[in-house]
Amino acid sequence: MQDIPGNYLSRPDDCFWVAEAEVDGRAQIMGMVAVVAKQSGEERHGELFRMIISPSCRRVGLGFRMAQTVIDFCKERGFSRVVLETSSPATAAVALYKKLGFSHVLSHTETQLVQSGRWRLMIVNDKQ
Repeated sequence: MQDIPGNYLSRPDDCFWVAEAEVDGRAQIMGMVAVVAKQSGEERHGELFRMIISPSCRRVGLGFRMAQTVIDFCKERGFSRVVLETSSPATAAVALYKKLGFSHVLSHTETQLVQSGRWRLMIVNDKQ
């Protein structure tokens, strides 16, 4: 997070977005999300990272719009899928991922208290 340009903007298939709003005359960060390109053999996909939405902006569509921006970015680059991991037990986040078309593909437990889930959205090339 200390070097967003170096970590997310130096490669054309990675990106970082920030949503701002003016509050009391000052710009406030309301949300952010990043995507990093990954390659496995011939297949390229995007990994959604660091999606954080301000509590004051939850349940109003900002998370949906930011995640959809990542999905659209990945489609434009011809990626086969978008993946993300979450350790959040938040049902609202899970509902958002499902609404966007993600499916839960893997769970694992590192301790009795922490579970992490991997979610995947397969991208269909509708230009064919």
